[in-house]
Amino acid sequence: MLRALGIISTWIYVLGASILLGATIYQMMVVVPAFTHSLPDSMVQFSAGPVKPPAFWTSPIGPLTGFFGILAVVGTRKTAAFRYLLLSVVLAFLAEIITIVWVYPMLRQMGITGALSPAANDALTAVTRRWVLVDQIRCALLVVPGMVTALMGLRHL
Repeated sequence: MLRALGIISTWIYVLGASILLGATIYQMMVVVPAFTHSLPDSMVQFSAGPVKPPAFWTSPIGPLTGFFGILAVVGTRKTAAFRYLLLSVVLAFLAEIITIVWVYPMLRQMGITGALSPAANDALTAVTRRWVLVDQIRCALLVVPGMVTALMGLRHL
């Protein structure tokens, strides 16, 4: 029973992590250039436009993926996959903490998850550039290694 829980949870966890990684890559390649090409005007236009991405940044896929990651770790604790999945889940939770502590407040300041505050143009430009940098670091140090270790865990089931 525990073995089946581990296998099913690992597959769901890897699927969720794949969706999140794909969304992060899409964000970096498509969304970010759309609102950073001519700061601060492009950010103001993006915030006032028809695309309202809070649903993307506040999607339940992240927490559900984390839940299945924990189940995968519990279900594989006596297998070779355990250490890979444990590392992957730890990296995923670190990425989530960075997102909650640093990224979400910046998104609010940028007007993406709320109304754009009437900040000075320099302040809006600075927070947008800082958000791009933090998001790239989060992806490079946590999301990509987390996905690789999740795949290694899947391979060792």
